[in-house]
Amino acid sequence: MTDTNSVNTLVGNFKEIYGTDIKDLAPNTLKLTRRIGYEYAEALGNKYHQPVDLSMEHGVTYAAAGAANITLLDPVAGQMEDAQVNGAQVFARSRVDYESIYKANQAGKKAFAQATQHIVKRLTRAASKRLEISTLHGRRGIGTLGTVTGSGTTRTWVISAASWAAGIWGGSKNMTLDVFAANYTGTKVNANAKVVVTAVDIATRTITVSGNATDLTAIVAGMQIFPETASPTNEFAGIDAIVRNTGTLFNIDAAAYELWKGHVVGSVGRISMSSVLQGVARAVEMGLEDDVLCVVSPKAFEVLNDDVAALRRYDDSYEVKEGVNGVENIRYHGQSGTVEIMPHLFQKDGQAHIIPPSQWKRIGATDLTFITRGANGEEKLILELPNSPSSEMRCYFNGAYFCEAPAHSVVLDGITYT
Repeated sequence: MTDTNSVNTLVGNFKEIYGTDIKDLAPNTLKLTRRIGYEYAEALGNKYHQPVDLSMEHGVTYAAAGAANITLLDPVAGQMEDAQVNGAQVFARSRVDYESIYKANQAGKKAFAQATQHIVKRLTRAASKRLEISTLHGRRGIGTLGTVTGSGTTRTWVISAASWAAGIWGGSKNMTLDVFAANYTGTKVNANAKVVVTAVDIATRTITVSGNATDLTAIVAGMQIFPETASPTNEFAGIDAIVRNTGTLFNIDAAAYELWKGHVVGSVGRISMSSVLQGVARAVEMGLEDDVLCVVSPKAFEVLNDDVAALRRYDDSYEVKEGVNGVENIRYHGQSGTVEIMPHLFQKDGQAHIIPPSQWKRIGATDLTFITRGANGEEKLILELPNSPSSEMRCYFNGAYFCEAPAHSVVLDGITYT
């Protein structure tokens, strides 16, 4: 496993031109990140504060026609609570060795820029992918262990069908992992060493890993897989964790306020537009009046695209990409407005999320950005390493996802394809 980019990893890329801005470099996989706006919040202490209404006014009096001497009920104030949001941090690092820098430099400024910009782009794609995965699955893990085989310092894991997302695991060789108990609590199971992905078989949902023998023996079916250092506490809460929450989240107890508790529709079976609309109806019953986005796996999208009973809506925003064959997104008309079906390569096959994007936002100190130096912040090589002949680039995110009314969002669970 290589941790420093050398001449061999850069050769062939010196002459290719890459953008330098995060927005230009960010991959198309950032579908949800782009749909949910980022707001720079003013920190009070070490948290961000967001007031939310959780109960209505109830000082309402009824009386028959012609009634006299009516005594009005006392006012019953609506309930507002102070949601407190901690911004989790995400760091990404990449190194470029001096030999590569100087070889490119000898070829001129353009070659030097091209060599370093390629690493910047690759770093950005890696950080963007992790951020987008956390958007959906932060604090819930990237897969559930279905079966475990092997012995010693190697194991073969088959990820459960319901928690499998091929897009998450594509390109994950050499990725390092931590494992937690099935209930997402407690300390990590691999207490002695990180677990390293050595091979991935997308067709069979199989991950081959290496690690400490004692750790791997303790890891069994049903446990939850996280990227190393991610955990049920280190990450920001993603969409799945926020909608499924039944306890205290952002300083507000979902058990005390029904508007702070999302809906989980279980045992959906084969997904259909009818099951999506039934999910939307659960949110409508709690006051949803906005357009919604239904985030499904690519496999589920194909099923919905073939659902001839679904009613599709076309308007002046119609494009070839949207509608005719359901190539990218499909739009339907539901009780609360438009229901947009978005396929997402990081969505797990066994679930879908229905959210009103207008009620969701990202709050924090900074969106994903490069840590820079120089008078205009233009230089991306920001750290000279004391014990290595190389320079290091870093990018950084500080924030969290927040929903002002979780009861307007839904998880469809138990999706199958037979």
